[in-house]
Amino acid sequence: MKKYLLLLTIAFAVLASCAKSNPTPDEDSNNNPPGEIDKKLLGIWKKSSLEKNSAGGNTGGYLWQEYRFNDNGTYQYLVKVFSVFTSNIYFLYESGTWSVSGSQLTINPVKGKDLEWSKSAQGSTNQWGSLVKSSSRNLEKVAYTYGWKYWEGTNTTDLQFHYSKETVRDGTFNDAAAQLWYYQAFTNDYPSYMTLPPGFEW
Repeated sequence: MKKYLLLLTIAFAVLASCAKSNPTPDEDSNNNPPGEIDKKLLGIWKKSSLEKNSAGGNTGGYLWQEYRFNDNGTYQYLVKVFSVFTSNIYFLYESGTWSVSGSQLTINPVKGKDLEWSKSAQGSTNQWGSLVKSSSRNLEKVAYTYGWKYWEGTNTTDLQFHYSKETVRDGTFNDAAAQLWYYQAFTNDYPSYMTLPPGFEW
């Protein structure tokens, strides 16, 4: 399923989290005991991009990825891909546990699936048709180096992950040279494209 993320990420125009300017040096203030959680990580962290046509306009398609870090040491990870160039909606999910030690964030998935759903008869980008295919998911345990990136241009701080190679879960690096992904804190002033399929249960 990594190929879907790689191909569709390349085809999409990355939003603000990947196109901000004037970054300041990374903050390195993580000082967490082994096996603990960092309360700054709690909540939803997302990255997203909009699909473009050959003329550079938005098609209505999108790629949405999000982490949900819970205070009981569990997490959920979700990906939704809606493209006008494919017949199905791709919905990928996993769940498991997370912990930190210093600046190391360990994600340990326990279960997950890669799903394909048909599009709704109305063609809505936020509605679902029916389940077409369910596949096993490659569950990667990864120990990231994490930190915080402040962007002067938008006065926002992103969560950044570093790892030695691209992962199935995170897809293409936002900064390939530095081997980094950036995730924005989700707030209600930005519309969420992550509507869950009907009857979905963890």
